[in-house]
Amino acid sequence: MSVSYAAAVRAVLPHAVIVADHFHVVQLANRALTERRRRLTWKRRGRKGDPGWDARRLLLRNAKDLPEAKRHK
Repeated sequence: MSVSYAAAVRAVLPHAVIVADHFHVVQLANRALTERRRRLTWKRRGRKGDPGWDARRLLLRNAKDLPEAKRHK
């Protein structure tokens, strides 16, 4: 699925059919989704209203320092 690989195959084997197997297509899609998720998470990290950050901060706090209303979470 690399452009340079496809160009090299076309130069050496002009009649060859280039295919991509299921595993590598899914792997590439998963990698792209992971990178997108990381970029989005990094942008909003630590901002008020970010549920992921709020949950992380809640879990990292000492139970005795939590307000009574948040201890049940």
